[in-house]
Formats: sequence, C-alpha cells, structure tokens
Amino acid sequence: MIASTLRAAVTATMLAFALPFALPILVPPAAADSPSTGAAAVEDSELSEFVAAFIRLIGLQHGYMMMMQQEEDPTRLEHLQQSAVADMTAAVQQDGMSVDRYNEIAILVRDDPALQGRVEAILQQLAASPEDGANPEDGANPEDGE
Repeated sequence: MIASTLRAAVTATMLAFALPFALPILVPPAAADSPSTGAAAVEDSELSEFVAAFIRLIGLQHGYMMMMQQEEDPTRLEHLQQSAVADMTAAVQQDGMSVDRYNEIAILVRDDPALQGRVEAILQQLAASPEDGANPEDGANPEDGE
C-alpha cells in the first residue's frame, strides 16, 4: 500500500514536471501558433481525457526514445518512428479524443497557467487514487506491439 502510494506520488510529480516540456508531442510546428479555442472552452471531462492521453503518451514517448537511441539501422529507426506515431495517435484516440483536439488543448495548456493548474489538479487526483484514474503505465512498453 505504501509502495503504491509512493509510486503514485512520484508519478504525479514526474508528470507535472514533464507537462510544460512534453505536451506538444503530436503538434506539428505549423500548428503550434494557431489554437482555435480558448482555455475556457475546455470542459473538465475533456481535460480529463486529455490528461489520460498525455499519461499514455509519456509512457510511449519514453519507451520509443529508449529504443531509438539504441537503434543503429536507419531502416529499423524509420520503422520505429512510424510505429511511434501510430501508437501515439491510437493512445490519443483511445478515449475518443481526436489528435487535432489533443493538439489544440496541448497548446492551450502550454500557454495558459490557469489551465496548467487544472491539469496538475487532475494529476494530483489520479495520484491520490490511481486505481480510479488513468494508469500511468498504459502504453509504457511499445515493444509489446512489435
């Protein structure tokens, strides 16, 4: 029990720290400057879906980065990159959110401290009761699908 509580707290802290750096995972550079909605338009339920996708993406990103750093074959590296994009797209869409909407929210969160606070509050809720929220290890091992 103590170990799972500690793991949840560490996970929430790591995700909160990663939030400003890792959000634009699927955001192409051209789209990064033109969000189409305001922060007030992000409903709590939608933000919860975003956080669940974000947690899955962090796990995928970490797993793929580790594999790509070790890969020397350019053909295999290209295959890993394609697999990473497909897996990240599926991770975002798992709860019904489109990649475009994920990207819009990612930009808004990146630029809006109040929205960052809402995301951090959701992360803290998940850390307090991880069995009720998104599993931070979902998608953490991209090698399983290889």
